[in-house]
Amino acid sequence: MKYKIFAKPGSGRIVSKIKRLAGKPSPKPQAIFSVGGDGTFLLAELAYPGLPKLNIGHGRLSFLSEVGEAGLENAIKKVKSGRYRLRKEIKLRSNILPDALNELVISSPSPARMIELDVFVDGEKIDEIRGDGVIVSTPTGSTAYSMSAGGPIILREANVFSISPLAPFKMASRPIVVPAKSRIEIIPKQPALAAVDGQKRCRVPKGKKIVLKLSPVRAKIISIRRSYHFDKIRQL
Repeated sequence: MKYKIFAKPGSGRIVSKIKRLAGKPSPKPQAIFSVGGDGTFLLAELAYPGLPKLNIGHGRLSFLSEVGEAGLENAIKKVKSGRYRLRKEIKLRSNILPDALNELVISSPSPARMIELDVFVDGEKIDEIRGDGVIVSTPTGSTAYSMSAGGPIILREANVFSISPLAPFKMASRPIVVPAKSRIEIIPKQPALAAVDGQKRCRVPKGKKIVLKLSPVRAKIISIRRSYHFDKIRQL
């Protein structure tokens, strides 16, 4: 398999080991080997959307990692021989930023300032959020920022998105799970800041309609072992 390495600084030892085990990287890769934490993997997906990726953990938690340095040799052998599963995970598309694998966050551009947002699903207004903002999360991102904000843990196989208010002022503003086929619209009543996967950001003017829906592109994750999703959740 032709591959390219996407690594965070300080990963030289692992990068050298990959090259020794897998051969020389290719300028026209069929797969990406991401070396680092979850942020590195999310950046790799933003840079190479849709290409299969093996996430090699080299961070504090690396929740999304498939393998660590200790299991690297076995992992490379399985990838080279085709003994792996390709897990396809849904992404969130918006009209303002690149596709999100984890989440899109709408918040105030000023820290500790309340923002008001109207939220619609398939044309029906479901909430008027007053608080720090809102997180729209994929199943993959449900164990990231969304979970920290009180959002639900969602199995990666589920075809849904979650909408979670951030520090809402109203008691009635609570997380809601919607089908991934839904059209979600968010309209800020003040200037806002949008961020995708904690990596890309943009300013959003007051009154601009932010449209979110299922992306036609799937993240393709190379999986070489049984699922251990809840094993990692128990470590949090």
